[in-house]
Amino acid sequence: MQQFPFPTEGLKEDEIELFNDIHTQLRSFCDARFVEGLTIGFDARNFECLGGYDNFSLYQVIQLSDNAYLTIVDVSYSSNTGKSMRHHVNEFEAWGIAVLQNDFGHAFIKQEGLKEKLLDLFRSVELDIPEDHRFSKEFYVLAKDKEKAIRSLTPAFRETLLNAGLKDFALEIHQNILLVGNNTYLRVEDAESFAKFVLAVSALR
Repeated sequence: MQQFPFPTEGLKEDEIELFNDIHTQLRSFCDARFVEGLTIGFDARNFECLGGYDNFSLYQVIQLSDNAYLTIVDVSYSSNTGKSMRHHVNEFEAWGIAVLQNDFGHAFIKQEGLKEKLLDLFRSVELDIPEDHRFSKEFYVLAKDKEKAIRSLTPAFRETLLNAGLKDFALEIHQNILLVGNNTYLRVEDAESFAKFVLAVSALR
């Protein structure tokens, strides 16, 4: 009987295969290992991007380095399907967590889109980096403490995010804890991209 580096009780066969494929892929570029939980001060209640879930719980935690983790979370939420019908979803998702060197206050970063561009025409809500036109064009940044965020959005951090190749993601930072995900059913490629990104940003000094 094949042994796996994580508990398999309650998992379907395809879920076991998916978890194992993710672990194998992460092991190809770092010392990824399943651990019992986070050793950092992560509290999901601090992150507004998780507010749409009915439930958000850490199902498995994969430690990538001292300050970087890839978590497999168990989530549930309801969505409208039209004609006042509600569809309930329960799924696994990948979210990366990193401990950063700097305190960002509370900041939210996502890819720039039409909605954000329209908002910016009517309200000055976006934090721009005047000396980094490429970053400001690519990403939409909201910050509760703009001075902290500007100090923390160092050239190295901006370059790391620009080069990460993340797609359709939500990135939120509460103080020095970064959370990144995409509210999409667990996939190997997402887990890999989030893991590489949190490894990179957690190593910045």
